[in-house]
Amino acid sequence: MPRLTAREEEILKILHNEPMISQEELANRLELTRSAAAVHISNLIKKGFILGRGYVFNQQKKVVVIGGANYDIKGIVVSDKVEMLTSNVGKIVTSVGGVGRNIAENLARLNVPTSLLSAVGRDKHGRAIIEYSKEAGVDMSQILQTGKHNSGTYMAFLNDKNDLQVGLADMNIIDVIDTQYIESNLSLLKNAGIIVCDTNLRKDTIEYIAHQANELNCTLVVEPVSVEKARKVKDILSYIDIITPNKEELEEICQMQLNSFEDYKRAGDMLLSQGVRIVLLKLGEKGLFLYSDDSAEMIPSMADEIVDVTGGGDSLVGGFLAAYYKGIPLQQCAKIASICAALTLQCKDTVSPKLSWEKLKKELKEDLTK
Repeated sequence: MPRLTAREEEILKILHNEPMISQEELANRLELTRSAAAVHISNLIKKGFILGRGYVFNQQKKVVVIGGANYDIKGIVVSDKVEMLTSNVGKIVTSVGGVGRNIAENLARLNVPTSLLSAVGRDKHGRAIIEYSKEAGVDMSQILQTGKHNSGTYMAFLNDKNDLQVGLADMNIIDVIDTQYIESNLSLLKNAGIIVCDTNLRKDTIEYIAHQANELNCTLVVEPVSVEKARKVKDILSYIDIITPNKEELEEICQMQLNSFEDYKRAGDMLLSQGVRIVLLKLGEKGLFLYSDDSAEMIPSMADEIVDVTGGGDSLVGGFLAAYYKGIPLQQCAKIASICAALTLQCKDTVSPKLSWEKLKKELKEDLTK
């Protein structure tokens, strides 16, 4: 957190001991004017040491996720043959999604205090996104609601094997998540131990978040989202602590083909040389590759059955970060990530509603307190 002045330290000590003290009484005790006392209180709020009226103190670091929040529409073909240019028999399901929002929900379901910064339209989809996420435990109090755009919508077409054939994203609303919006929420970032952003965001917004995370000494996590959007992070690798690409996204970032374990290590070495501390490479049915200064490990996929691939990668990231937040060793974090992904892949929801630490302990069959 930012440094306190001597007067601010004095005021903070009084507020800790006497949280119900009035500003007038505080000013008299310190021989200040009431307006001067109010300025000091305001500065303590801006610096993140108290959270507003009533002198609620910040005792626990949060995870703040910044990224997309969508309404997902998924069409699933029920036959083994798809006829183009005509209707096909299938099932259509809807759910709340978005990369950033999905990661936030996974974290919240694992009891990590999580806030989401995103934008939704003033429409029924926007209301559904907010209400569902709040029920899952995500702090949605700072979501930007706008009438200028519809809520983000993602449409996926899955074949009879539940593999994605084509997706369509209407994400114009994401551009309202600009540097001004992030700046207006700096008090929230100051109370964060981990900041997560997805690359649906504008490049200038991502770069602003990266610089703020560096200034605040927060762990910065970046989810590259897609090959095209992964290009946005090439100039800020030195600011990123944890990066979570898939194979194609990492190939784009590193400009090399990745066809073997040794290739993964070479790419990992390149990123670590730029300042990245942890690489979590998502390899689909092959599992994931964990790389850091003291880890180079393949973790197999835990998914026995795949019902829907949507959200699997986001659950992997959310599960890893929930374990990382708790201080669990990296290898266990990766195993937990794999289990979280499997739970989502094995259900029709974008995030498994069954996700909990009790479920993870049962699946992992290991002591998560180590």
